[in-house]
Amino acid sequence: MDSGVDEILDDFIEDAIAIYSCRRGISIGVPKSIDWRNNILTSFGDGRFKQMLRVSKYQFANMVNLIKADEVFSTAGIRQIPVDFSLQLYCFVWVHPEAVHL
Repeated sequence: MDSGVDEILDDFIEDAIAIYSCRRGISIGVPKSIDWRNNILTSFGDGRFKQMLRVSKYQFANMVNLIKADEVFSTAGIRQIPVDFSLQLYCFVWVHPEAVHL
C-alpha cells in the first residue's frame, strides 16, 4: 500500500474530527473524536441523534445499508474510513454547513 495514500487519509480523518468537534460554528470543550462517535453518539436517544444528523437512527441505519455495498466504499487495497463515519460526516456538514471553515 502507498504510504502517501495512508498519510492523506490520516490527514483527512484528522480534518474530519476537527469538523465534527464544532457545533454550529462554535468550538466546544470536548472534541467529538472517533471515541465520541462510537460511545456517545450511539447512546443518544432518537431525538438527540436526529438533532445532530437530521435523520433518525433507523433512517441512518437504512441509509448505511443502502450505500455500504457501493464500489466507491470498497476500493481494493486502499484504506478507507468506515461507511457509517463517512455518512455521519456528510450528514453533520449538510446540517451544519457553518461549522466548516474553508
